[in-house]
This record gives sequence, C-alpha cells and structure tokens, in this order.
Amino acid sequence: MATGIRANQAPQATSSKEYRPEVDGLRAFAVMAVLFFHAGFSWLGGGFVGVDVFFVISGYLITQIIVADCRRQKFSFASFLARRVARLYPALLVVLLACMLAGFVLFAAEHYRTLAVSTLGAFFSASNFVFWQSAGYFDTSSELNPLLHTWSLGVEQQFYLIWPILIYAAYRIRPSSIPYVLLGTVLVSLAASQWFTVAEPSANYFLTPFRVFEFGVGGLIPWLERYRPLKNGWLEGLLAAGFALLFYSALSFDKNTVFPGINAMVPVLGAALCIYAGRARVLGLLLRNKAVVFIGLMSYSLYLVHWPLIVFYKYYVYKPLGAWDKYWLVLVPFVLAYPLYRYVESKFRRVDLMHWNPLKALAVALSVLFVLVPAAGVYGYNGLGFRVNDTYKARVNDPKATHDKQYGGSGYALDAMLGDLAASAPVAVVAGDSFALQYAAGLDYYLKEDHLKAQGVFQHGCIFGPDVTRLLNGQPRQDCVAKTQQMLAALEGNRLPLIFTMSWTGYADIVARPSGEKIDFKNDVEYRAFLIRNLQNILKTIPDRKVVIIGNQPGAGGAAGVMGCLGRPDYLPLKCLQALSIDETQGLGYAINQDLAAAFKDNANVLFFDPYDVLCKNGRCNAIQDGQILYSDTSHLSKEGSKVVSQVLVRRLKEFLPLSDRL
Repeated sequence: MATGIRANQAPQATSSKEYRPEVDGLRAFAVMAVLFFHAGFSWLGGGFVGVDVFFVISGYLITQIIVADCRRQKFSFASFLARRVARLYPALLVVLLACMLAGFVLFAAEHYRTLAVSTLGAFFSASNFVFWQSAGYFDTSSELNPLLHTWSLGVEQQFYLIWPILIYAAYRIRPSSIPYVLLGTVLVSLAASQWFTVAEPSANYFLTPFRVFEFGVGGLIPWLERYRPLKNGWLEGLLAAGFALLFYSALSFDKNTVFPGINAMVPVLGAALCIYAGRARVLGLLLRNKAVVFIGLMSYSLYLVHWPLIVFYKYYVYKPLGAWDKYWLVLVPFVLAYPLYRYVESKFRRVDLMHWNPLKALAVALSVLFVLVPAAGVYGYNGLGFRVNDTYKARVNDPKATHDKQYGGSGYALDAMLGDLAASAPVAVVAGDSFALQYAAGLDYYLKEDHLKAQGVFQHGCIFGPDVTRLLNGQPRQDCVAKTQQMLAALEGNRLPLIFTMSWTGYADIVARPSGEKIDFKNDVEYRAFLIRNLQNILKTIPDRKVVIIGNQPGAGGAAGVMGCLGRPDYLPLKCLQALSIDETQGLGYAINQDLAAAFKDNANVLFFDPYDVLCKNGRCNAIQDGQILYSDTSHLSKEGSKVVSQVLVRRLKEFLPLSDRL
C-alpha cells in the first residue's frame, strides 16, 4: 500500500530511514545540466533549468522539515536558519576565499573590484540583487565574474526567510490549510512571473518573488504523495513523463526562451514527477544507482566550484574554448568538489550552531573576517592596482580606462548630433547599434574640423531593418522597430546620405519578426544572405540615395578585453599579449565583410567601408597600434580606435559623395 498522508495532515519529516536516494539522483541531473550548459555545449541550450530543479527539490525537503517541526511543537525560526547556515555557508566561504585569492593572482584591478562586490553580495545572500542591478547591454559579468552563479543561492537563502513564516502561520491558524496556502502562493508567484517576463525580464529572472512558485510546487509534493498509484506501472509512466519534461526543456530551451514564467513549469513539473514517482522499480534505477546518487550528494560542492573554474580558466587562456577545453571543464570540477564535499560540506552540515560555546563561535567569526575584510579592502582600494605591470599601470589606474568610459560612444546620446552643432543642417544620418555609436567620438572629432554635423540614430543591441527586430528574453524588442522607423523618418524629405552599420555577427540566433516569430538560419551562409537581403530592403525604402555600409572591426581577442590583458598582475607572464594580434581571417565578421563587399560592389550608390583596411596590416590585426588601445572591450572600438578608423572613413566619404554633398 502506498505510503503518504491524508489531505488534512501535515507530512512527516524525512528521516534517515526514509532517505530518498532518487532525490539525490535528481540533484545529479540538475548539476550536470548546469555543468554542460556553462561549459559551452550548444546542444544543451536549456541546461540552465538545472537551477529550477534544485529549487523544486529545496521546496520539497524544506517544507517537510518545517511542518514536522511544527507538528512536534519544536519549530524555531532561529534554529531553522542556523541549520541552513551550517548546511550552506562553510563550503560557500571556502569558495569565496578561494575566488578572492585566485582573483588576486590573475584579475585586472577593474575585474578584481567587481569580484569583491560579488563576494560581499554572496556572503550576505544578496547576489541576485547585485547581478540584477548590474545587468545591462555592456555588462560582462557572465564571462568575467566567478560568482555569477551565486545568484541562485541568494534566491534560495531569501526563500528560507519567508517560507518558514508562511508555513508556521498557516499551521497555527489551521494545519489542514497549509497545502491550500502553498497552492495559492504558487499561483500568485507564477502569475507574477509570467507578467514580468514582459514588464521586467531581468527582475523576473533574478528576484525571489518570481521564483517562489518553483519552490512551492516542490512543497506541495508531500500532500500529493498519499495518492501515489498502487501499481508500479503507473509510477513508471509518471517517471517517464518527468524525464521527458526535463530532457525536453534542457535540450529545446535556449536564451530566447521566455523564462521563467509559464515555460519554467515544464522543468518544474518534470522535477516534481521525478520526486513523486522516483520509487519506480525499473526507471527509478536511473536515479537510485550509486554513481548518480554520489554525484547528487556532492552536487552543492560541484555547483559552487564549477563556474569559478570556468571563468578563471577562460580569463587565463584568453581565447575561445575548444572542444577539449569544454570536456575538461566538465571533469575537473569533480576533482575540486570532492575534497570540498568530504572535508567541509559533510563535516559541518550537521553542526548545531545554536549550542556552540563562545570560544568556538568566536573562532568562526574570525574565520568569516578572512572573507569579508579582504573583499572590503579590495573594493575600497579599487582592485589593488599596485599589482599591475608598470608599463600599463598608468593606463589601468586611469578611471577612464574602463569600458564604459573608453567606449567610442561613451557620453553620446542615442539621438546625438555629431560634429559642429553650430552648422546649419546635418550633412548625413548615422544609424545602427552600438557598433555604429562607437564611431561617435571619431566622427564628432573630424566633422568639427570641417564645421559639419551629422544626425545620429542609435540603439544598443538592435538590428535595424523593415519588418525585422531581435529577441530579448524571448520577447521581440519593439524599441528596435521604432528605431528603424526613426532612421527612415530622418531620411524623409531630404537627400542626406545614410551611414549605417551594426554588429553583423551578433544577431544570428535572435532575429525575429516584430510579431515575435523567430527567424532561423541553417548555417552562417544563410544568415549572411539574410543580412544582405535586409540591407537591400533598407535601400528600397530610400531609393537613389548614397549609402555607406561599414563592416565589422576584427575585435580584440579574449573575453576580458584589452584591459583584461594589460591590467593583469605583473608577476604573471602576459601571454595574453600574443592574442591581441590575430590573423585577419580569425577576426570578427571577416566572412561577412567579404560578402557585403561583393554584394554591393556594382552599386554606384553604395560604398562599403571595411575597418579591416585600417586596423589590419599584412594579414594581422592588432588591438594596440602605436601605443593606442583600439578597443574598449573585446569588440567595441575605444575613443582612440574610433578616431583611427573615422579619420580614414571621413576621407573615403569625401571621395565617394558628389561635390554638392561632400563632407
């Protein structure tokens, strides 16, 4: 007969005799999905759902613990939080300290200071707020912040603050009301999450209220377990359905999936079914076998170490990851996680913090200071810039050396007038995304020399074109559609030439119609053909007009940008300097530039300008020329780079335009 509880009874706590190995097996699925996803295996585009599986498991286990304490009249909020701290914080503190040490050895001052902020956020269970506030178009935290993954720990730890109060209050009013209170909470949170997929996608992803429904579904499982079917065949079918939902979401979801919201219910229900039917005799072995359970037991340690390893490795090698790199980045975390699990997590997880003697408590408090004090010091002293090689120290210590200050478009509005504002009328319209705005500094400088001005129409992260936009968090960006209309409006009733460019390589997997219909491409050739058709459609809307199309610049190499190389501590060999000079065929958008040049070479009204002609010599493209740093990050031109390219661009414009329209 199936074990369980009646609907008006609270579930019993899971004791050691009631240990559910299949729950640890499910943890193994969750952590491996995240590992493969973060290592860069494109076939697992939805591996991020592993985090949602963890949330369901936490809701399931924590709800049982709280209700059982309530039934025994032994519930204590302080005691509950103390157990959670003992469970989560020892291993977390070790990882935080290790990251601060590794950052000291490897990170440039700018990135080390950011790591210090993240360390403080992780310690105070506020990482999700830190990353929510820092999310933006030029934010590079996903590539350069070893603690980005702690956002989910922040969500979980905040959940621990509200869930016990909710359940305890419901229990005191009426024990049988608990499942209904949880169900109501799930529905409210899910509705809010779905609403915020459009209203505020970033907050929806990072903040706890929009994730509570995932924990809540797990919390409802104990009340459903009494209805577990008597026959094993039903369990097999339900478990198969759970597996199907999990694998479907992991394999078919990607960064364009609207998430969390309703879509998150796919992995959430899959996880719930796996817990509910995990005792299935045959399929259940997939979750209960020793190897999988072992991975599940150390899943927390694995989760903690895997992302810092990936970030520090990519930062050090300063190049795109190859296939073997990715496999090693899935395997090596096990080597690091096992001692963390064996000697830290397992050792401290059952420590009774409520009954520690003062001397032991003082020792722990002092150990905490080993994390907090260095993090505060690194933040206060701007990333400890004294570690930088003397050759580049002046550049690194200059506050303007950061991307947001040095970017060629920094300080210019998205509708900026470039050049001499006293000029009577603009002589051209300059339009596009951040790859167009990057020329603002250079065009502004050289147009002023000729007492001319040009009208800018820019929007970060937008593809321009008739009946086309891009997806962001699974939703079509209507502001991109509006910017295309603004560009065309600026060209109405005049003969102004259009100077146009964008990140030609940046939209291959996020192009959509304004309705939200995604446009898929079988390969790069098909995508490049689409870009040319899109340009031709733009030209059709402005016939018989001079148009200048600017290709991609080759880029600076590694994910950390030029300053991520030059700003490294001087006790490390700066091997990354070699990556700042690349073969032009390896540069950003090289093939697209070739196709664009060929497509418009016979069109007398179109000039294709290739930045490679300026930034590359003898087949090599250097991120530093004559002591000038040409890029503010991995791909965008700096103010210096903008001037270097714009000087030649303006000269070509003068040669291309008729005498009456010349700049």
